[in-house]
Amino acid sequence: MRQGMKDSFHHVDESLRTALRADIQATEIDSEHLEQLILCNAISREAGGQKAGAGALEMDQRAKAAAKNFDTYLDARAIAFETATANDYADILLQAFPGLASENALKFSKILL
Repeated sequence: MRQGMKDSFHHVDESLRTALRADIQATEIDSEHLEQLILCNAISREAGGQKAGAGALEMDQRAKAAAKNFDTYLDARAIAFETATANDYADILLQAFPGLASENALKFSKILL
């Protein structure tokens, strides 16, 4: 709406349009901030649940599913990892899935090679 108002509504006083566009922009920013807070809260809850309740097998299954989803994305974009990048990705998996065995993180990242 804000973008559309930039080149429309020429019959409305410019100061009114500018003020309304500023209000809409402030609402956009507030909405984006709320989305970020919701995402952070969801991640915090999930991470807390993983640490407390997820067993090693469940953790491996989640990490493997995440790696396969990422692999699908990379295939769609025609992106391939080099070995060093796969090692970095294994580190990311270890951080994202507390309790994941390091050998499994590396094995899952090799899916992407």
